[in-house]
Amino acid sequence: MARHRLVPAALTALALAGAARAQDRLDIAPDTLRGAAVTVLNAGNPVRARTMAEALLHRDAEDRTALSVAMQAALGMEDNAAAAEFGRRLWNRADAPEDRFQVARLTALALARDDRFTAAQLWLRRAAQSAPDEAARAEIATNYRTVRQANPVHWDFGLSLAPSSNVNGGSSADTILLFGVIELELSEDAKALSGWDYMADAKVTWRLSRADRSLTLLGFGLAVDGYWLSDDSRARAPDFDAEDWRLIDADLTLDHRWVPTGTARLAGIQAELSATTLGGDGYANSLTLAHWRDFRLGENDSLHLQAALGRTEYVQSDTLADRAAINLQWTHDWHAGVTALSLGHGEIWSDRDDFSYVSNVIAIDHDFGALTEAVSVSVNLSQEHRDYDTGRTDRTIALGSMLSFDTAEVYGFIPQLSVTARQTESSFDRYDSTTLSTRFSFTSAF
Repeated sequence: MARHRLVPAALTALALAGAARAQDRLDIAPDTLRGAAVTVLNAGNPVRARTMAEALLHRDAEDRTALSVAMQAALGMEDNAAAAEFGRRLWNRADAPEDRFQVARLTALALARDDRFTAAQLWLRRAAQSAPDEAARAEIATNYRTVRQANPVHWDFGLSLAPSSNVNGGSSADTILLFGVIELELSEDAKALSGWDYMADAKVTWRLSRADRSLTLLGFGLAVDGYWLSDDSRARAPDFDAEDWRLIDADLTLDHRWVPTGTARLAGIQAELSATTLGGDGYANSLTLAHWRDFRLGENDSLHLQAALGRTEYVQSDTLADRAAINLQWTHDWHAGVTALSLGHGEIWSDRDDFSYVSNVIAIDHDFGALTEAVSVSVNLSQEHRDYDTGRTDRTIALGSMLSFDTAEVYGFIPQLSVTARQTESSFDRYDSTTLSTRFSFTSAF
């Protein structure tokens, strides 16, 4: 028995003298050295355990037990960069979901300790993908929120694809009346064309300052919105080039939020500069200033109030448009779902009558939450009424529903499917339109 108790100590001493040389002098079986490394690590000696693990890795760089011991030992030594590197190497060799979960979780811990918060968030998403049960997944979600709170940099990404009966916003009418007398037939590219609408966006936000009751953020975003025509639409309008209507928008925002004294629970101001291109050419530049406040009305009710002012310069037509808007949203939590009722009023003033109008919007949204273990459902209904200075009047009604497939989560992202039907009736037939679209997208579960 005494001889067996001396084996780990003898191996440890040899490892301290030089693990690689130890294996040259004695023919130590790898399994024996692995067992000794695990024993030493569990005994609370990460330095010796790491030396022994690195001796094994000198012999076989893909030794998973050695990589695991080396990673945990490096964490114990607070050598976070090395722990993260060992974790990366072990991840590429781990097969079982439970092993991948533990590796990703510990790698995220090492990165977070090293203030590499964005990388830690990516590894936590890997851990969520391999979580063995709901309890483990909930733990990862909590860890993710903690890391996100500590991270001064926040990334947002969006990607969606939607088949649509009217990707170009064309008219549903075949003819229009000119001066109320002359009937003219619309060209095919002025009518509704079917196809696919795609949107992609990315935004990075830096936290400039944070105090007990305030927060200041700087953000930069880039978004692309375009579409492809269906074969039928290309045949109907062969000269119509969808690339000429691709919108690319870049924006810079400065956002300050604070907890005010009084009844409001949160308030904020925001300034946004944006530049938009259309088909690769400059289209519009705009500035928007907004102020908002959130109020708690009771245990289950809240109120959001926002006012905004802005100016847009349309580059190609050398036109200026000033705008003002106010929006009010009341939200009630029924515990079995959440309902939001929104009212909005906006006005645009321009030296062009067809750019100037008054808008009134009413909308209601209801989130049913999880109707089953697999699917969450929300619905929305809105109506907008616009009066243009030209005398034109538009009324738009939209009805939509969104399904979130909670159990189909991939790396912490939940797939969503939304269906929207929209109809515009205008006093000018040219602007009558009907659109039915289905959009597929992802949202973060954390």
